[in-house]
Amino acid sequence: MTLDEMIQQCAGDIDETLTKSAAGTYEGEELSIATKIVTGINYAYQLVAREKYVLTAQEAVTLDERGTFDLSGLSRPAVRLLNAYDGYGDEADWSLRNESFLTCRDHAGEELQVEYAFLPPRLPIGDLTAEPLVPENRVDHLLFCYYANFYVLSLEPDNESREKAATFLGLFNSAFDQIQTRVSQYMTISVER
Repeated sequence: MTLDEMIQQCAGDIDETLTKSAAGTYEGEELSIATKIVTGINYAYQLVAREKYVLTAQEAVTLDERGTFDLSGLSRPAVRLLNAYDGYGDEADWSLRNESFLTCRDHAGEELQVEYAFLPPRLPIGDLTAEPLVPENRVDHLLFCYYANFYVLSLEPDNESREKAATFLGLFNSAFDQIQTRVSQYMTISVER
């Protein structure tokens, strides 16, 4: 789903009508509501990536003379290092120090291929055609809508909105719990430097 499709799905779910200007953007009160929806979508999107490791990348890194590499040097924000491979494609013996330094003393000064789960960038309200990097066959994008509905409705002061918010939170939690984190289901993206 595109960001705009998710916004419209959420708007319908929470009984709002959001229309766009002639330029194809949300303005005024519609922009305010759409921004709240996008905040909820982005929170759920990044939570799924952070907790379920649904997006991974492989990238070549060069270890220093002590056999370490600072993970902040990766092209995407890493949430978990999954594996490291030597120049022959064999798994290297590695460890993490302080959760941010890959250590592989047997390969000091060498290039390794690392596989890691990463945090995707937030979907910007200014690009309504943007889509989550997670394919829908891996994670149903309605999951992000459920959380956004919960978030927007929980901001309302009335009990009816809060009850609807609780329903959407239940839908989100159920769908979130169904997401598998098996390695075979990771989506790996190769990063070119």
